[in-house]
Amino acid sequence: MAHERCHNLGITKSSTLGNCYMVEDIIGKGGFGVVAKCRKTDTNRAVAIKISKSEADILEQAVEEIAILKRLRCLNPDTSNIVQWHGFFFHKGNIYTTFELLNQSLYHYLKEQHTRGLTMGELKPILHQLATALAHVHSIDIRRQTGFGFRLVLTSRSDL
Repeated sequence: MAHERCHNLGITKSSTLGNCYMVEDIIGKGGFGVVAKCRKTDTNRAVAIKISKSEADILEQAVEEIAILKRLRCLNPDTSNIVQWHGFFFHKGNIYTTFELLNQSLYHYLKEQHTRGLTMGELKPILHQLATALAHVHSIDIRRQTGFGFRLVLTSRSDL
């Protein structure tokens, strides 16, 4: 998957994004664009970068998402279970949003479990993380927003 060109964005392994990010892998793709695991060349820090396609409706959603992410910055990511957002930049007509790189999404965790589902012991910490995140989002008066879905990520596999 890492070597294919994703959604005509021209993103492949070893692509350079902006002036300082090197693509290491494509970790997700969908109708909006792709998410790439990247390395910031000046600090050697691994990050996740969401590359939004340059279609008008997708760019509009990306701008709305950035407005919400700016509001979420006031929350402590360690206590709120909100993924840390590092910022955004434009490159070749696309919007790139940078986030902390996490171990795994809830989707991929569930996929690993195959069809057996989750035990109550596995489900409780996930629900606790989700409830904590939603309470913090609600505390800063973000209640409803169209076009932007919150992504569920595990803050730590060791919590499961």
